[in-house]
Amino acid sequence: MRNGVWYYDVSIQGKRFRGSTGIADKDKAMEKAIHETDLIRERMDPSMTVCTMLRLYNDPDTNPRRNSSRITGESYGEDYAREMSRQSKDMERLLRARQPRILNKRVSDLSALDMNLVRKAIYDEHGARRKAQYEFRSFKAFISQLHDDGIVDHNVGSGMKDIHYSAKPRRAVRPEILSLIVDAKDKFQDVEDWAYAVFAMATGMRKSEILAVKKEHLFGNTLRVEEAIKTVDGKIGKPKGGYVRVIPLSKLALYALSFTKPDRSGRFFPHSRQWSTTWTWHFRKTMCEAFPQHAEEWNYITSHIFRHSLNTNLLVTGLAESLVSEYMSWEHQHLSDIQENYTHFIAKDMQCVADRIDEIYGYSEAKEKGQGKSPKASSK
Repeated sequence: MRNGVWYYDVSIQGKRFRGSTGIADKDKAMEKAIHETDLIRERMDPSMTVCTMLRLYNDPDTNPRRNSSRITGESYGEDYAREMSRQSKDMERLLRARQPRILNKRVSDLSALDMNLVRKAIYDEHGARRKAQYEFRSFKAFISQLHDDGIVDHNVGSGMKDIHYSAKPRRAVRPEILSLIVDAKDKFQDVEDWAYAVFAMATGMRKSEILAVKKEHLFGNTLRVEEAIKTVDGKIGKPKGGYVRVIPLSKLALYALSFTKPDRSGRFFPHSRQWSTTWTWHFRKTMCEAFPQHAEEWNYITSHIFRHSLNTNLLVTGLAESLVSEYMSWEHQHLSDIQENYTHFIAKDMQCVADRIDEIYGYSEAKEKGQGKSPKASSK
């Protein structure tokens, strides 16, 4: 027993399995442990083919990783299980069309040559794109999980290089185009969609960081960026790189927040599931209908383009690169412990960045009057 619950430790076919039952009662924990080890024995099948492996992940209820996470407490969200289901189905269709021989091969018999054939089939299907890289990584993850569960005795995907792809160069959208979004609030069916767009373009924050913004993170016009939510599995963690920062918000960013209604946890953008799939589509459709003459720009914009555009537009105005880098928290920007603990003072030094954001979008307090209230700051 550990931390009030019983754990099990069992050896099956020479491989050791450990896990938590999550139960404090000894008799019930024993029943749970027997049930879990029986499931492990049922899954241990050295004759399992690639096709059978992929179909294990077709249904989230038979996903081995998801089921084991319920025992170990490892984070494995329902959304991620559904994503893996989609990936396994796509993978089966792709191999059936391009490498049907691989599907009927035992996973334990897969060689490095077979993995190269799978990688080539994915590359031929999608080209040098991130989707191809992600699909091959998923295939390797499936095999890795079988190895962890003792179904196969070696992980043939370990050490296999990923599919390389070159990201398309991003260009900045001019501030005079982006400022049209501010006046298009009434064009959006859901004001939260509009508020998200304006807040993103006025802060340059990453999507995962915006979705995690809470009322308790606000101190006057200062925001502490300390959490991030992944849209795939909904997992809450630190921002990219693990860096916590505090930044002053522009009046435009506060104006956008005044139109959102925080949920019980205090998050201004609580409907995180929709941002990974539908937000971009709704945004582009709405702005193309409102300003069709700029359709090319609207169809180019994604949540991350707001970040790159703000970075470029701020630098063009002559702001010091170090200030912009600090405000945006680029990956190369290493924040010290002093900054993390005393960032309210540093945030004051970056007020000129917030003021410049209002300036490039032509936003002023006079424009804000009568159109919304600034969100109340936390009393902390």
